[in-house]
Amino acid sequence: MLLTALDGNGVPQQIVVVGQEALVDHSSTGTGAAVGALGQNLTRSGYIIQNRSHTAQSMFVNDTGTADPVAPGSFEVGPGQYFPPPGYPLTTNAISIFAANGDSYTVREW
Repeated sequence: MLLTALDGNGVPQQIVVVGQEALVDHSSTGTGAAVGALGQNLTRSGYIIQNRSHTAQSMFVNDTGTADPVAPGSFEVGPGQYFPPPGYPLTTNAISIFAANGDSYTVREW
């Protein structure tokens, strides 16, 4: 669960509290174009994405804009790999995925 609290200086700070939250499945199949995998969610506590490609193709994930296999700003996620990597900051932004037509990916959000 994502909470916002004021620190001693009155500045809002976000705190992640690990709990028994329901998982929401947003898994899908690539279309060969960028698609929205997760919408902006100000109460998101976490998410995970796995490239389930059976064609050995990478997919691309972008958490600040539109996923693109060529332009800078997207992360390349190889077959079987996960995003985000350990220690990556939690974002409440919308997340876009570019996956090859027919390649599947698993997306879970909580």
